[in-house]
Amino acid sequence: MVDVKLAIDYVLKQEDSRLTGAVTTLAGDNGGATRFGIASAYHPELVAQGFYDPQRVGRDSALAMAERVYNVSYAAPLALAGFNDQAIATALLSFGVNAGVSRAGELLQAACVACGKPVVVDHKIGPGTLRAANSIDPGALLDEFSAGARRFYTTLAETHPQDARDLAGWLNRVTAWTTA
Repeated sequence: MVDVKLAIDYVLKQEDSRLTGAVTTLAGDNGGATRFGIASAYHPELVAQGFYDPQRVGRDSALAMAERVYNVSYAAPLALAGFNDQAIATALLSFGVNAGVSRAGELLQAACVACGKPVVVDHKIGPGTLRAANSIDPGALLDEFSAGARRFYTTLAETHPQDARDLAGWLNRVTAWTTA
């Protein structure tokens, strides 16, 4: 079994390499204010809790809140604790945080199918998907998953030109999974 905290720590450092807890707002980013990689547009409950106001919620408290959000909103629905391979679980979390839990589930299931395991592509990681993923050579599954993520990001940048500025960063994110 994997260490979910290791996966969360990895993604936190992808999002805020020095774990400063700085709040960023990028022009043209529909996510709004972001702290530790958690965008206010997708987590309005954190706005009410002061998460995006460093004067109200200091760095250490915000980091603890971010860890809980990553665990409850991403790691649990992605069933990370049920995976046997740390690299797969970490890549799945990284993609899920960036592109959404449903899309991450779909991409993992498609990677399982590409590796010869018949799973239903229903965007949800349940017992069948876990059994299939855990029965595949981890390197092969990670290669398929990463290739799918690259295709997703490339297509996203092609179909939404306003997002093309992010393509290099997204592709670097995927490359980091395979070299970590």
